[in-house]
Amino acid sequence: MALLLRTWVKNYGRRCCIEISHSKYTCLVNTKITENKIKVTTCLQRRNYSSKQTPPISSSIEIYSGILTRQIRNIKVFSLCTSCLGIMAQPIIYQKMAQSSGLGTIIGVSVFFSLFAIGTPLLLNLITKKYITHIEYVPEEDKYVASTYTLFLQKRKLNFEPKDVFVPDVPGMFTSCLIKKTPLFITPESFQDLHHYKRIMGYDKPIDLKLETPLNSDEKAAEPSK
Repeated sequence: MALLLRTWVKNYGRRCCIEISHSKYTCLVNTKITENKIKVTTCLQRRNYSSKQTPPISSSIEIYSGILTRQIRNIKVFSLCTSCLGIMAQPIIYQKMAQSSGLGTIIGVSVFFSLFAIGTPLLLNLITKKYITHIEYVPEEDKYVASTYTLFLQKRKLNFEPKDVFVPDVPGMFTSCLIKKTPLFITPESFQDLHHYKRIMGYDKPIDLKLETPLNSDEKAAEPSK
């Protein structure tokens, strides 16, 4: 057995290379026969892999937190819970009323419960969907990210720049500005730095006074009469 092993190493086993998969190293095994003895030496070689550099993740800074965010969230949670309980209790109420009441009473009660269960969350969402809960500033891209609540308390994010903000002369109900033609409501007291509030609302820009120059009486008299 030893003779066969020495013969195989002498003919074919001069050098064998073993590469370890998923590793940064290569193992080299060298064999050498001297005076009927087999000498095995190993060495490790490091392999360098080229990896793509991942782009840096843009970090955002929170500059606005609405003072009514917690109250709005609690009201919407309470409204959704009561609506779900009202919808779940309707079959039991109808079954009890069918035994002692007429058809008109059942229809009236069903309409009332339907309006209460569906109309209340919709009305609250119509009022609170304009309220901005948080605003984050991304310095790398020089833009802002505004967050609002949806009907089911999901956060809706809106990316915008100061040029996308329009402040109407006569703001509507629960509206302080329009961001990408979307009416939203913000309060200056909730900003951590008023510089961002002035920049978003456009108060840092020079005031353009548009003064109309009425015609003088002499100019009116000089006009040809028709």
